[in-house]
Amino acid sequence: MCQRRCAGTQRPARPGHIQQVSFLESLAERAAARRRRILFPEAGDQRTLDAVRSLAREGVVEPVLLGRPATGAPACEVIDPTREALVAEVATELLRQRGEKGLTAAQADRLARDPLMIADALVHWGRADGCVAGAVNTSADVIRAAEILADILATREWDQPRFKTRAKVT
Repeated sequence: MCQRRCAGTQRPARPGHIQQVSFLESLAERAAARRRRILFPEAGDQRTLDAVRSLAREGVVEPVLLGRPATGAPACEVIDPTREALVAEVATELLRQRGEKGLTAAQADRLARDPLMIADALVHWGRADGCVAGAVNTSADVIRAAEILADILATREWDQPRFKTRAKVT
């Protein structure tokens, strides 16, 4: 727990009163003040759905699911990662960035169907502010998706928190 003066908080202040505020409360307040669009590519996992519901209810971020959940969709935007136009757009970007390094059209098409890859591409294009994954996919899978797009990472402006693994926190 940390202490801070009540000034600037949403809680009523008393003169000279110091209030206990947890790190998570402070983080949630700051996040809600700068509400970001965050992608969740593991829509089939119940823990992810619970987190998305909670974040949507609390207004901390604007959660967006990639894929239809098997049971009851939370009240948030859902992007269909099997939509051919989106897959083609991601495949084209992958080929543009990685074609000279030997990535074939068939490999790009296969990668472009991975919700992690789609999420990374959407963040790159500025259509989302970040991505949260790792409930279903291993850490290695999440990192691998980012590494495949390493050339894309090199083109990002580092002063904006856009990418899940390399953004400067502001």
